[in-house]
Amino acid sequence: KQSDKKAIELYEMAAKRGNAGAQFNLGVLYINGQGVDQSHSKAVELWTKAAAQGLKSAIDALKRLDRQ
Repeated sequence: KQSDKKAIELYEMAAKRGNAGAQFNLGVLYINGQGVDQSHSKAVELWTKAAAQGLKSAIDALKRLDRQ
């Protein structure tokens, strides 16, 4: 059974350890308000950390936000 709460918990643990994929995925949850309070700034913060590690999906997401 899927659980947003459990996914968020696991993503947060991995993101705090510097996992770029988890930072990106957690950012997606924040931008969509899925299981968390929607927060554009938190998503950008997480995507920026992931982008700094070279994660292309995070770089692309930040570029899309800049165009909006």
